[in-house]
Amino acid sequence: MSRFRLVLLAAVALALAGAAVVTLRLQRRGSPVYSLRQLADAARARDRAAIERYLDVGRTAESVVDEANSTAGALDADPSLKPSLIIAVQQSIWTALLDSLPTLEGRYQGLAGVEERGGVARVGVRIRAVDADSAFVVHLRMERAAGRWRVVGLEDLGPYLQASLGRRQERAYEAEMRSTLRNLVTAQEMYFADHGSYTSSLGALTYYTPPGVSVEVIDAGRDGWRAVARHADASVECRIAVGSAATPGDIAREPRCVRLSSLMPR
Repeated sequence: MSRFRLVLLAAVALALAGAAVVTLRLQRRGSPVYSLRQLADAARARDRAAIERYLDVGRTAESVVDEANSTAGALDADPSLKPSLIIAVQQSIWTALLDSLPTLEGRYQGLAGVEERGGVARVGVRIRAVDADSAFVVHLRMERAAGRWRVVGLEDLGPYLQASLGRRQERAYEAEMRSTLRNLVTAQEMYFADHGSYTSSLGALTYYTPPGVSVEVIDAGRDGWRAVARHADASVECRIAVGSAATPGDIAREPRCVRLSSLMPR
C-alpha cells in the first residue's frame, strides 16, 4: 500500500507543477510557460475541458506510474496492476487540480529552466517535499499541439519519490517502536502482578519484539522501569518510563521518540 500511495504522491507533484506557475509573471504568448499559465487559470476556474487542452491526463498519469515503478517498484513485479494504477493517478490529478490548488501552491519553489526544441519542451519545476525543507526539481514534458503546449508527462521523479518513500518508512518504523513499547507496559504490569517487581529480562515476560526492533529495559525494580526501542533502519529511537524511573520531561507510560543525531555528543 505504501508504494501505491507513493504513485499518488507523484500525481500531486505534477498538479503542483502545472498549477503553481500562476504565481509567475506572464511569459510570451505561445511559450510553454504561457501554456502552463493557461492550465493554471483553467484549474482555478474548474474548467475540465480547458484543462484538457493543456494537459493530457492519460499520458501524464502513465508516465507517473512508469517513473514510480522504475524508482520504487510500485507495480511489485505485477504488470497487470498498471492499468488500475494509471486510473488511480488520473483521479488523483483531477482531485489535485480541482480541489487542492491552495495547498499545492505553497510547495512551489520556482522554475528550474525551460528547454524548447522543435515541438518538444521540458520545464523544470522546484517542489518542496512534504514535511521537509528540501526541494526537488522535476520536469514537465510538453508537446506542441494546435498552437499551444500540452503537458504529456513527468520526468526525473526519482529523488522526489525516494525521499517521499524514506519519510513514509521512517514514520512506519517510529509507529512500530511506539507500539512495541506500549505492549511492553502491558507485559511488565502482568509480571508485576505475579512478582511484586518489574524485570529487565525480556525473556521473563510474555512479550515479543517485531523483526528489526530491539528493546532494552533499564533500571527495572519494585518502583518502576524504563526502556529504549531501536529499529535497525531508523534514524530515531523511542523511550518510555514508568514509576520512579521517569525523568523530568518524561510522560509516564507514554513513548517519546528522538532523532539519533540529537543524542550525539557535540
